[in-house]
Amino acid sequence: MANAVMTVQTVGEALGRVVGAALAPVAAVMAKARGGRALHPRGTVCAAEVVAAAEDPVLVALAHRLAGGAVVRMSGSLWRRADLPEMLGCAMRLRGPRTLTPEVDPQDQDILFATARAPWAVPLAMLTTAHHDYLQNVYYTIGRMEDAELGRLELRLVPLPIVAPAGAQRGARLRSAMEAGHARLRLELRRLGGMRGSWQPLCEVRLRGPLNVDTRALKFSPYQTGQGLVPRGFLHAMRESIYAAAQAPRAAE
Repeated sequence: MANAVMTVQTVGEALGRVVGAALAPVAAVMAKARGGRALHPRGTVCAAEVVAAAEDPVLVALAHRLAGGAVVRMSGSLWRRADLPEMLGCAMRLRGPRTLTPEVDPQDQDILFATARAPWAVPLAMLTTAHHDYLQNVYYTIGRMEDAELGRLELRLVPLPIVAPAGAQRGARLRSAMEAGHARLRLELRRLGGMRGSWQPLCEVRLRGPLNVDTRALKFSPYQTGQGLVPRGFLHAMRESIYAAAQAPRAAE
């Protein structure tokens, strides 16, 4: 069982929840107009294996805590079409030894990533993301997270180098890489504080293949924190209401 994190709400988080509640009706209207989710409307859901890969002894316990099976969804942020410039996202549900299904267990940990380093970088990421290929981008949690033992931290996913297939759209490229056993990303952690640390390896995420699940029942939340990684800050607080309002049935890629 993961250690609990003190979750006293900051002023920024309180403001984020107010802004999120104000924007939630807009997200709901967009989802209704689309007949699907307002955000991340199309993607590829994958079965994954998460393997502990920490080299720093301080990170070993967390790495083993997160290891096991995972449901991973790679998606575009805004468009159903895959040929338009945009930011990409990776949503990951760490399920440990449990079956890979859309149903949520209290011990599940959701972590949401996007191809933007920080909130202020989102507009730039819409233009600089390699939107044609999921495995040619680095994905960040954007906002900070908190662990009871490690304190404040950031996470990112770095694809391991592969020879990318040419000509196909990103969904087909991803499936081709999974078939070849090349779809792997390194989960890295950076501790925050008085002196910001360097990025360190935590786990390896191996995408095994498409996962045949009911995507309408698959709803990720930054506040699904069964392994003790708690989202903190304005951005994460704002997302909570918006994601709940925007999560209508999803079209499969």
